[in-house]
Amino acid sequence: GAESPGTDVYLNAGTYSVTVSNVAGSVTSSNATLAVNFPPAVVQVVNTTAASGGGVTVPIVLVANGNENALGFSLDFDPAVLTYASISPGSDAVGAALIVNTNQAGNGRLGVALALPVEGTFAAGTRQILQVGFTAAIVTNATSTILSFGDVPIERQLSGVPGNELPATYAS
Repeated sequence: GAESPGTDVYLNAGTYSVTVSNVAGSVTSSNATLAVNFPPAVVQVVNTTAASGGGVTVPIVLVANGNENALGFSLDFDPAVLTYASISPGSDAVGAALIVNTNQAGNGRLGVALALPVEGTFAAGTRQILQVGFTAAIVTNATSTILSFGDVPIERQLSGVPGNELPATYAS
């Protein structure tokens, strides 16, 4: 059947059969199982501008399918341009547990693990999950730098409600 917008696609997963009938009688097919596979979620750094020598807050967003509960990753940055200052859950991660590994922040690596309560999930759509604060270096010319995702000290991983690993892409 057709799916209306906003319908929970989990409800479409299941076992189906079909019955075909005509004047001669009817016959029912054997069962077929339908599984719903979501596309990879996207974890993304939002482009942000900072003043030379000033503080800047960089949002990290999750383009969620609606079944994500927790994630971990490392954020790599140029320590000659940015100095790590702070991190907090984003506006769509209120109440989430946040673990931060700053042991390598001086070398431009920050480890992050964020988890909603056990049965919680991020709603489908673009969700602000983190706000990372930095202090920009004093520069005399306009400078660009990239914040990218890595696996040291915390490996990239996205998981759903019973703890199953989910596919994700990471956009710097």
